[in-house]
Amino acid sequence: MSDNIERFARYLKSSDALIEQASKEEIADTARVLAFHLGHYRTRYGDIPTTESLHLLTIDKITDEMAVTLVSGLEALIEVLKAMGSPVLDFTLGPHAISTKGTTEVSGAKRRSDFAYLH
Repeated sequence: MSDNIERFARYLKSSDALIEQASKEEIADTARVLAFHLGHYRTRYGDIPTTESLHLLTIDKITDEMAVTLVSGLEALIEVLKAMGSPVLDFTLGPHAISTKGTTEVSGAKRRSDFAYLH
């Protein structure tokens, strides 16, 4: 097994562990942040066909090149999951356009949740 594929396996295992520990709200917030991230990419560089990404769910074996791309995506997922679950994450510096509920207490720290445009 190549180094890239082994790295992919480690990142996948790490992301699975973070997902298992995350609350439903944290996972939803993570999905939204990654959607914003993808939207930013699309407006700058163009569309990425969803069918190409969904195809990855149907393949039996990944190549070295695919592993590099997948690790890049998993790094983003892990980074956002960690941020959403972080007790030091504090978005209380003022009102945000994407929040209507205010803050949620997390181990003494606060973080924003919910998105105004969805209501």
